[in-house]
Amino acid sequence: MGIRPGSTTLRLTVLIALIMVNCARSPVPHPSPVPGQSTVTGLDVLNNTHFSILEHQSVGLVINQTSVDRHGVPILDLLSEIRSSIHVQQIFTPEHGFWGDVAAGETVDNDTIPFYQIPVTSLYGNHQKPTREELAGLDVLVFDLADVGARYYTYVSTLTYVMEAAAENNIPVVVLDRPNPINGITVSGPVLYPAFRSFVGLHPIPVRHGLTIGELALMINHSGWLSNGLRCDLRIIPLQNWDRTQWFDDTRLPWIPPSPNIPDDSTSLIYTGFCLLEGTNISEGRGTDEPFKLFGAPWIDGDRLAQVLNVLALPGVKFSPVTFTPESIPGKSTWPKYLREICSGCRVNITNRELFLPLNTVVTVMKTIQEMYPDEFEIPGTNYIDLLYGSDELRKSLAVRENPKLLLKRWERDSSDFLNFRTPYLLY
Repeated sequence: MGIRPGSTTLRLTVLIALIMVNCARSPVPHPSPVPGQSTVTGLDVLNNTHFSILEHQSVGLVINQTSVDRHGVPILDLLSEIRSSIHVQQIFTPEHGFWGDVAAGETVDNDTIPFYQIPVTSLYGNHQKPTREELAGLDVLVFDLADVGARYYTYVSTLTYVMEAAAENNIPVVVLDRPNPINGITVSGPVLYPAFRSFVGLHPIPVRHGLTIGELALMINHSGWLSNGLRCDLRIIPLQNWDRTQWFDDTRLPWIPPSPNIPDDSTSLIYTGFCLLEGTNISEGRGTDEPFKLFGAPWIDGDRLAQVLNVLALPGVKFSPVTFTPESIPGKSTWPKYLREICSGCRVNITNRELFLPLNTVVTVMKTIQEMYPDEFEIPGTNYIDLLYGSDELRKSLAVRENPKLLLKRWERDSSDFLNFRTPYLLY
């Protein structure tokens, strides 16, 4: 993809420079979206400048199948069409791989993109952070991955380790911003405790943080969350025609599943809460066509459970009884819970997404199932739910049959504090 250039200084547009000056202190003024027009992603903005800031650079890309413009054209195609003097030397991929077809938790191998003959290094294989050798010769790293708005989605951890490695090796990072698909207003859930840091949660933020991937990058960089207090040379290419109130379908962008079990934008909202079922012996619907929209187990009576849950009149959601049989689906769910066993449970039907609170809902669901099936409901001894939740409070609350409202009160305090903390990093 072009002649290999020398290491010239990365040139930035005035807009990006202004963002860098102001990002840690105050929100950047941003015009209101124009109705009927699609959101312009960071990739589109960069493409509109003909990728000028990357010209004569040796580039590493952190990308996957979501790295497309608003017309669905992949970043590699855009680069090859516009700049012959941009040399893409290395591609790094997160969990699920370059094509997004590797099941959750499965090791992703290194590869090569045949058409372009560009080596692909997995950051979800034998290591999660780029090595000095893998970064050798690079002038800049470009990060362009679509996030889903939940703390335990691992692309935020990949972003962190990429920024950390870049800081250690004096390589600038350019983050191409993308919308938070479940809006940038709502913040909910507990803040992660440092003792429970893991690849499914590195930072003290709520489960639903309401930030774009670019805003998260600013927060990580300026809050001392990189190892040894490092800061990387960070540039954000911002969105255009997006504001915080918008959901993904308001953007008019194409939905590209960011991972095999998030097939649509409504699943991304449900996932924000119902991913916590992964830490229990309740199936979260993996191994079906509706992951996270379905939940159940062989020992649950779905009709009765749906009736009990609907009596609670939880905001923005209804439950319908369902039976399903998890199957092994290559590239999606190889070993789902209750493989080839008939499960009974419920389907989550969102009736009002503005009112629906996935985290509050899933805690109520777990508590209800525990009360209905005290001898069957379990949290496995690995305590993986603690890593997802960000502390052991949920597990301990369930163990002593505590009223879930006490947890929710703690979330309210966390959310209030975080809303104040995040203000300097908001770009929209």
